[in-house]
Amino acid sequence: MEATAIQVTLAGKPVLILAAYLPPFRPLIETDLTACFGGDLPVLMAGDLKAKHVDWNSRLNTRRGNLLRDYADGNSCLIFGPDSPTTNPYKPLVYSRRPGRHENQEPLIPGVSDFVLST
Repeated sequence: MEATAIQVTLAGKPVLILAAYLPPFRPLIETDLTACFGGDLPVLMAGDLKAKHVDWNSRLNTRRGNLLRDYADGNSCLIFGPDSPTTNPYKPLVYSRRPGRHENQEPLIPGVSDFVLST
């Protein structure tokens, strides 16, 4: 899992905010989730872990989705997903490029809008 984190103060208390991405060819492993959520600070994670589950409005459950659901249930995490599916299986998703963006340039924060996981 790739993640970038910052610590901020909200309502006078420290909070860790993570932007996370998991490429489709890498497995989701519990130790990565524990590394993100295992500290003493409350954590807010936003990202794209390619973890589909009907609980967050996917049309099916994947192994990653089941692992994430089980991890959240066992570690007092809340998962908030989009109100509707983010892809249509019958219509390919088309991405547009920002003007001036180099062909091979990575997104600034990959997959931030897919779901939010918080403790």
